[in-house]
Amino acid sequence: MASTFSLRFRLNFQAPGDNLNTWGAILNTGVFQLMEDAIAKRVAFALSGPKTLTSVNGAGDEARCAFLDITGGTGGSITAPSVEKLYVVRNGASGDVVMTTGAGTTATFKPGEIGWAVGDGVNFRKTLSTDYGGARISGLSDPSAAQDAATKAYVDASSFAAAAGNLPGQLSQAGKFLTTNGANASWGSAWSPANMHVSPNADAVSGTLQMATSGDVGLGGLRGGTDGSVNLINSAGGNRLATGVDGSVTARSDAGVSNLLATQAFAIASAVAL
Repeated sequence: MASTFSLRFRLNFQAPGDNLNTWGAILNTGVFQLMEDAIAKRVAFALSGPKTLTSVNGAGDEARCAFLDITGGTGGSITAPSVEKLYVVRNGASGDVVMTTGAGTTATFKPGEIGWAVGDGVNFRKTLSTDYGGARISGLSDPSAAQDAATKAYVDASSFAAAAGNLPGQLSQAGKFLTTNGANASWGSAWSPANMHVSPNADAVSGTLQMATSGDVGLGGLRGGTDGSVNLINSAGGNRLATGVDGSVTARSDAGVSNLLATQAFAIASAVAL
């Protein structure tokens, strides 16, 4: 009977009774040596364009080797047999190296990259780590593309450099202010919990310092005039305690003046006059 060959590694399966007195040599070269090649052998070549790995039954070939070492060239595609197989791939070319069976999903290795190509008979996929278990990634170069990873040193140095010391622009945040609750920073609006808001009066000649409760309910505040007066106001903006340019203090209500608080000099002078 004629020998047959295994599907994945193309090992020589000798038929019972075949190869009298020579079966041992065939077993060594057609099985054991090929098993060693599949586990550990390196095949090295430069790659510039498409390449199909050699595939031979019962003898040495490229497709059976465990390690594909692309030593140079500009990169290209490597077509392997459509059987399940693991390859270690090192891309020493200047361009991408793509592992394929000629159909299905392909695995792309960037210049300088070393990794596993996992073949299921139709597709090749590159192994990717998605959970580093708390380990650090080190030895990174500064990023050059939009999706490159950045190191801590790069971020620290770049935080304010691009904006000449200014904070980056914040769209849709005009008129708001930066606030913090002790743990997180956020943008506050005119009535923000536990914060204050400064806004001009309608007459545009004085300024108002208004306060709010934690529930965003407006409270009283202060209003300063260009004449040097300072007034205490209620939540509606009405004056409740006003200072005059002569130093007098007037208490007011919604109905008008309720009390007149005079200066010490005014009170003494008035008492003597009486």
